[in-house]
Amino acid sequence: LVMAKFPNLSTQQVSRRVKETVDPLTAFFGKCETGGRLNLARALSGGFGIHPGTYSWVPTNGMNSLTLTDNGVSTARLLPFTFRYGGKNYTNLFIGANGVMGFVNVSLANTSNVDLPTSAFPNALLCPFWDDLNPGAGGNVWFGTLGTAPNRSAVVSWIEVPHKQTA
Repeated sequence: LVMAKFPNLSTQQVSRRVKETVDPLTAFFGKCETGGRLNLARALSGGFGIHPGTYSWVPTNGMNSLTLTDNGVSTARLLPFTFRYGGKNYTNLFIGANGVMGFVNVSLANTSNVDLPTSAFPNALLCPFWDDLNPGAGGNVWFGTLGTAPNRSAVVSWIEVPHKQTA
């Protein structure tokens, strides 16, 4: 059905589309590749999008505080797992002062909300809290890992980091 609706997709692209449009279910986590149930309606529609998750506060106990200045970028932080993003595997993460993260240290010090570094896909950039922040003026940026294999998470938190003040 997906191939019929999207005849220009390769077999690999169809497979990826079907896998990335599942309904995540905790009952399937760790029991199948996707951790979810197929959702053919989503695969046949636009399909791709952000799906709401359950929110829970993650304490910074046991995490490392990063010393970042205005527009600073951390050294490479080793991830406790391989992260697949944009068709590539990454094992390191760079954390920027301005609420951004990247798998390569390219344009992470940028302070403008513009296309970073280009509009080309993939660009190895994540923007969870993208703004002109200044951890050198207060607050903390934290990095840590939670859980044990195979249920591990990498966590980055910008806590009470003020916006950069401009005159």
